[in-house]
Parts: sequence; structure tokens; C-alpha cells
Amino acid sequence: MNKGLLIGVIVLGLIASLFIVFNYNAMFGMVVNFMTGGDVAWNNNAIGTTQGGVIHLAARPGKGINPPKQFPKDLPIYPKANIITLSIDTTQTPNSINTIMESDDNTDMVNNFYKSEMPKNGWTLKEDSAGMMMTDWTKDNRKLSIMISKGKRGNQNTPGCTIIITD
Repeated sequence: MNKGLLIGVIVLGLIASLFIVFNYNAMFGMVVNFMTGGDVAWNNNAIGTTQGGVIHLAARPGKGINPPKQFPKDLPIYPKANIITLSIDTTQTPNSINTIMESDDNTDMVNNFYKSEMPKNGWTLKEDSAGMMMTDWTKDNRKLSIMISKGKRGNQNTPGCTIIITD
């Protein structure tokens, strides 16, 4: 597992979450445009940008993102989770994905879901850091990590959990 990439995704997700929580839509759009050089577009649920085949989406406050058609069909999404940030690199085969989701359910429920559903979709569990709720999975030439942490928006004192998936 690439811990540097995981930390980077977490930091970007938390920064995006702060903008989302405080509803700094215009400012967030300018930051995303500046950072990516891509066009920024809003819909009812999210801000999005695409540059060079990389799709970045961030949910509006209280909303969740519907995964685009490029989202891997064999990667289950916890049914009671909202996707708050999503990045898909379509220049790679298969598409590379990084996402942060939140759920009101506890970490054990979410962890049990992924341990049950990932094998049904052809994934093999390679490493389980049970105490930290981190799992590594493989399928063919693909690898991904799932990290589940207590609380939402980086606050462990809030009910629910945060789900981070990186490959």
C-alpha cells in the first residue's frame, strides 16, 4: 500500500470537506480550477472538473455524488454511504480511482460489508490490518486499499464513519 498516496488523498479530502462544510462553492471552484487547470462545472450535487482524462468531483454540503459511468462496476459502494469526493483517472487501464465516502453506520458494519461484497466481485483479500480497519485487495493486475475510520469530516467524535478507497 502506498502510504504517501493514502495520506495525500486524506488531506485533499479533508480540505475539500472544509470547503463543502462551509459552502465556499465559488472559492472551492477557483481553487480546483487553479490546481488542475481544468474547467469547473456544478450540478445539483457536486462540483466537478476534468483535465487530461482525470475526473475530480466533490459533493455539495449534505449531498452525495452519483458515480459516473467510468466508476468500476466491480467495486461495491456501501449502500448507506454518500460519496463526498471522487477522482477517476481514465488514462489508466483499468481506471484508477480514489474516493472518500461517509456513512452514519458504524465502522464494523461497513467493514463487514466490504469483507463480504469484495470477494463476490472477484477481489481477493491480501492484507487485513484489523485494528486499524485497513484492508488491501487484489483482482487480476489491480490493487486497492480500503480504510474505514470512526467519525465524519475528520472528527472522530461524530457518529458514523469515513470510508477511503484508493488504488
